[in-house]
Amino acid sequence: MSYTFDEHRYNFAVWTAARAIQRGLNNASSANISKLFKKLKIVDKIKPDSIENANDFDTFHKEFCKNLIVEANKLGLELSYGRASKLLAIFIKTYYVLPGNGKGNISKFAHPPIDNILLEKSKKVHSIRPIPKWTLMGEDEYFNVINEFRKLNLDSFWMLEKYWNVT
Repeated sequence: MSYTFDEHRYNFAVWTAARAIQRGLNNASSANISKLFKKLKIVDKIKPDSIENANDFDTFHKEFCKNLIVEANKLGLELSYGRASKLLAIFIKTYYVLPGNGKGNISKFAHPPIDNILLEKSKKVHSIRPIPKWTLMGEDEYFNVINEFRKLNLDSFWMLEKYWNVT
């Protein structure tokens, strides 16, 4: 059986991303998410070495999420900007950040996967203003939240994920 580590990393990243957005969403199977990512050439589009700052990442993020939403609609998968961003964030986290031990600019500037747990804990701890439900966020609402998180001056965005208390 021929199965490379890169294939495994891709498959696992697709699976984790799909699982992260599936609740309450029709047609969000791992197979459909993989179709989307392959059509959009996600691995080819993300060039970790070309991300030099937050603006570089935001520019990539906006373009990729817009394309993701358009292509998802063709599969009968209606993604809000909030869901598209979480799909992208989980893929990046699994495919790049974790294997890279949180090092490098992609790890520093990639947005955290935003969900209700992260939003509620950050609101309590950092008094971030009331924010909409992540599944319904549009692009402007999403970047308002990202800009609030940036005010925390973290070394890397993944550090915000400490609020996912799993114990």
